[in-house]
Amino acid sequence: MRMLQSGIIAVLVFLTQATPAFAGAVCSEGMIQDSYGYVGQSVVDTGQGILYCAVTGVFKFRADGTANGNVKQSCNGMLEKASGVGTYVVRPSCLADANIEFSDGTSALFHFTITDGGKTLMFVGEQMGITFSGTARPL
Repeated sequence: MRMLQSGIIAVLVFLTQATPAFAGAVCSEGMIQDSYGYVGQSVVDTGQGILYCAVTGVFKFRADGTANGNVKQSCNGMLEKASGVGTYVVRPSCLADANIEFSDGTSALFHFTITDGGKTLMFVGEQMGITFSGTARPL
């Protein structure tokens, strides 16, 4: 029990000291008005085997809150390509969301964190029940 209490106290001390640094970050749509190349991956247990997926592509974020781009996805060697259009929103906390509709009739929801003043986007995305995680950087 004493070890658990020590761990909780350590986490609280970290959060207390780190909060001003995190609170100082302020983001806006203007930080990511650029084309970003990205790569992501996923491993899914389908109940009938493991599905290994990778995704890559380029997306352009515009000042009006819209985004468009292209994606290539491979799951267990089955390559698929699609283009996509959608909207995004950036919060002052540097957390953002994008909702993208793809040309193959699917859609995806992405949640990302903006770091390094917009030089890195770390994301998780969900498409057709598959969750991807990865990183995007300006081209």
